[in-house]
Amino acid sequence: MDKSETYIKMCDHPLIWDGWEPKVGDLTDKGLIINTYTHPNKEKFYYLDTKVIQNREYQKTSKKALTWLLRQDDWQSVYFKTQPHLVPAQWFCFFHDEVCINNDYYDDRFTSAEQLWAAFTMHKLHNLKWTGEKWINEKREIIR
Repeated sequence: MDKSETYIKMCDHPLIWDGWEPKVGDLTDKGLIINTYTHPNKEKFYYLDTKVIQNREYQKTSKKALTWLLRQDDWQSVYFKTQPHLVPAQWFCFFHDEVCINNDYYDDRFTSAEQLWAAFTMHKLHNLKWTGEKWINEKREIIR
Protein backbone atom coordinates (compact mmCIF):
# COMPACT_ATOMS: atom_id res chain seq x y z
CA MET A 1 0.00 0.00 0.00
CA ASP A 2 1.41 3.36 -1.04
CA LYS A 3 1.82 5.79 1.88
CA SER A 4 4.28 8.10 0.13
CA GLU A 5 4.12 11.88 0.28
CA THR A 6 3.33 11.97 -3.46
CA TYR A 7 0.42 9.59 -3.12
CA ILE A 8 -0.98 11.52 -0.15
CA LYS A 9 -0.90 14.68 -2.33
CA MET A 10 -2.63 12.80 -5.16
CA CYS A 11 -5.44 11.71 -2.81
CA ASP A 12 -5.89 15.15 -1.23
CA HIS A 13 -8.48 16.44 -3.69
CA PRO A 14 -12.18 17.30 -3.25
CA LEU A 15 -13.22 15.07 -6.16
CA ILE A 16 -11.86 12.16 -4.16
CA TRP A 17 -12.85 12.89 -0.59
CA ASP A 18 -16.11 14.83 -1.00
CA GLY A 19 -18.20 11.69 -1.37
CA TRP A 20 -16.12 9.57 0.99
CA GLU A 21 -17.87 8.08 3.99
CA PRO A 22 -15.05 6.75 6.19
CA LYS A 23 -15.43 3.18 7.34
CA VAL A 24 -13.49 0.73 9.45
CA GLY A 25 -10.52 -0.54 7.43
CA ASP A 26 -9.94 2.63 5.39
CA LEU A 27 -6.35 3.83 5.39
CA THR A 28 -5.75 7.55 5.83
CA ASP A 29 -2.71 9.78 5.97
CA LYS A 30 -2.98 9.63 9.78
CA GLY A 31 -3.57 5.90 10.20
CA LEU A 32 -6.01 3.04 9.80
CA ILE A 33 -9.64 3.62 10.83
CA ILE A 34 -10.43 1.04 13.51
CA ASN A 35 -13.70 2.39 14.92
CA THR A 36 -16.26 5.14 14.42
CA TYR A 37 -18.31 7.17 16.88
CA THR A 38 -21.23 9.51 16.28
CA HIS A 39 -21.54 12.22 18.92
CA PRO A 40 -25.06 13.11 20.13
CA ASN A 41 -24.72 16.36 18.13
CA LYS A 42 -24.40 14.13 14.99
CA GLU A 43 -20.69 14.88 14.44
CA LYS A 44 -18.78 11.75 13.51
CA PHE A 45 -15.39 10.85 14.91
CA TYR A 46 -12.96 8.18 13.82
CA TYR A 47 -10.53 6.21 15.93
CA LEU A 48 -7.27 5.47 14.20
CA ASP A 49 -4.50 2.97 14.72
CA THR A 50 -1.69 5.43 14.01
CA LYS A 51 1.09 2.90 14.42
CA VAL A 52 0.62 2.16 10.71
CA ILE A 53 1.80 5.70 9.89
CA GLN A 54 3.32 7.17 13.05
CA ASN A 55 4.80 5.78 16.27
CA ARG A 56 1.69 6.49 18.36
CA GLU A 57 -0.90 3.88 19.14
CA TYR A 58 -4.38 5.45 18.85
CA GLN A 59 -5.89 8.80 17.96
CA LYS A 60 -9.42 10.26 17.74
CA THR A 61 -10.14 12.67 14.89
CA SER A 62 -12.78 14.04 12.52
CA LYS A 63 -13.11 13.47 8.76
CA LYS A 64 -11.88 17.02 8.04
CA ALA A 65 -8.45 16.11 9.41
CA LEU A 66 -8.03 13.02 7.21
CA THR A 67 -6.96 12.26 3.66
CA TRP A 68 -8.28 8.94 2.39
CA LEU A 69 -5.59 6.77 0.81
CA LEU A 70 -7.51 4.62 -1.65
CA ARG A 71 -6.42 1.05 -2.31
CA GLN A 72 -6.35 -0.33 -5.87
CA ASP A 73 -9.76 -1.92 -5.39
CA ASP A 74 -11.18 1.43 -4.19
CA TRP A 75 -9.95 3.15 -7.38
CA GLN A 76 -11.33 0.32 -9.51
CA SER A 77 -14.68 0.58 -7.76
CA VAL A 78 -14.81 4.36 -8.29
CA TYR A 79 -14.03 4.01 -11.99
CA PHE A 80 -16.11 0.97 -12.84
CA LYS A 81 -19.24 2.30 -11.16
CA THR A 82 -19.29 4.67 -14.15
CA GLN A 83 -18.78 1.78 -16.61
CA PRO A 84 -21.35 -0.86 -15.58
CA HIS A 85 -21.52 -2.24 -19.13
CA LEU A 86 -17.92 -3.53 -18.98
CA VAL A 87 -17.25 -7.06 -17.77
CA PRO A 88 -13.90 -7.74 -16.01
CA ALA A 89 -12.13 -9.04 -19.12
CA GLN A 90 -13.18 -5.94 -21.06
CA TRP A 91 -12.08 -3.45 -18.41
CA PHE A 92 -8.75 -5.22 -17.98
CA CYS A 93 -8.11 -4.95 -21.73
CA PHE A 94 -9.26 -1.30 -21.73
CA PHE A 95 -6.98 -0.44 -18.78
CA HIS A 96 -4.04 -2.35 -20.30
CA ASP A 97 -4.43 -0.72 -23.72
CA GLU A 98 -4.82 2.76 -22.24
CA VAL A 99 -1.94 2.51 -19.78
CA CYS A 100 0.54 0.27 -21.55
CA ILE A 101 0.05 0.91 -25.25
CA ASN A 102 -1.82 4.04 -26.26
CA ASN A 103 -0.74 6.78 -23.91
CA ASP A 104 2.69 8.14 -23.00
CA TYR A 105 1.15 9.98 -20.02
CA TYR A 106 1.40 6.75 -18.02
CA ASP A 107 5.17 6.52 -18.16
CA ASP A 108 7.52 5.85 -15.26
CA ARG A 109 6.34 8.90 -13.27
CA PHE A 110 4.01 6.66 -11.23
CA THR A 111 5.82 4.48 -8.72
CA SER A 112 2.97 2.33 -7.38
CA ALA A 113 -0.16 0.62 -8.62
CA GLU A 114 -2.21 3.00 -6.45
CA GLN A 115 -0.65 6.03 -8.16
CA LEU A 116 -1.27 4.48 -11.57
CA TRP A 117 -4.93 3.79 -10.76
CA ALA A 118 -5.33 7.31 -9.35
CA ALA A 119 -3.92 8.81 -12.55
CA PHE A 120 -6.06 6.60 -14.77
CA THR A 121 -9.28 7.23 -12.83
CA MET A 122 -8.84 10.99 -12.47
CA HIS A 123 -7.95 11.29 -16.16
CA LYS A 124 -10.84 9.18 -17.44
CA LEU A 125 -13.53 10.52 -15.11
CA HIS A 126 -12.49 14.14 -14.65
CA ASN A 127 -10.04 14.87 -17.49
CA LEU A 128 -7.32 15.68 -14.94
CA LYS A 129 -3.63 14.86 -15.19
CA TRP A 130 -1.05 14.65 -12.42
CA THR A 131 2.00 16.90 -12.86
CA GLY A 132 3.96 15.34 -10.03
CA GLU A 133 2.73 18.07 -7.67
CA LYS A 134 -0.92 18.80 -8.50
CA TRP A 135 -3.90 17.85 -10.68
CA ILE A 136 -4.45 19.99 -13.79
CA ASN A 137 -7.04 19.85 -16.54
CA GLU A 138 -6.20 19.71 -20.26
CA LYS A 139 -6.07 23.53 -20.37
CA ARG A 140 -3.26 23.41 -17.75
CA GLU A 141 -5.46 25.01 -15.09
CA ILE A 142 -4.94 23.90 -11.51
CA ILE A 143 -8.05 22.15 -10.27
CA ARG A 144 -8.61 22.32 -6.53
